[in-house]
Amino acid sequence: ALDFKQDYDKAISWYDLCLKYYPNYPKALRCKALAYMNKKDYTGLQNLLSQHPNEKELFSVKAEAYIYGYGVRRNAHKAYEYFKMCEQNNDPYVPQYLMYYEKIRGNAKEFIKYVHKSIENNNSAGYLQLGYAYHHGFGVEKSFTKAKAAYEKVLATQPSLKNTTIYRLGCLHYDFDEGDKQKALELLKEAYKNENYAAAAKLAQIYMDGYSVEKDKTYAYSLLLKGIEKDNVECLYT
Repeated sequence: ALDFKQDYDKAISWYDLCLKYYPNYPKALRCKALAYMNKKDYTGLQNLLSQHPNEKELFSVKAEAYIYGYGVRRNAHKAYEYFKMCEQNNDPYVPQYLMYYEKIRGNAKEFIKYVHKSIENNNSAGYLQLGYAYHHGFGVEKSFTKAKAAYEKVLATQPSLKNTTIYRLGCLHYDFDEGDKQKALELLKEAYKNENYAAAAKLAQIYMDGYSVEKDKTYAYSLLLKGIEKDNVECLYT
């Protein structure tokens, strides 16, 4: 098996080589755009998008850029317009994006609809959000068992979501009476060790409350300060 290190610059150069021989190849354009996005080169991303304004394969990328402000001012209405155009084109990535959009809007019914569509498309992010739904009772009745099963499905199928899922599982165990509080601490500490600073906020809350652990406000504040240094919103408002 080949073992390649993550290198977005090399990835972009390979996509450029592909596009040299197959100009405007939609899949290569999309992959190149995602490489710019993951590299956080939003100038490169917007230059590429502006060069191909009518390429349907890039509509979902444009929508995501408008949601998160990747090189453009955030605009939820434009994002939604692009998402709906993608849906009309049967873009398999769209349910995942619309799932997040409806979650932000607080539209539980539509959120759950797109969660299930994402799962039908074998998208592990759908299971992650299904776990969120059962965890917080968003569009469904709260269920520790169902949330745990959904999160564990993600761990088994999508390594790239491992740290986020470990954090969510830790919160789940802590938030529910039937959860394992010691397991919660282990999972949250693992997530924090791997630079998930939302886990820092949850750990800080636990150590400030002293529920299932000895109170340690000094340690709690140090966690929050570390998260704030990394621009984590949860740490800022905890």
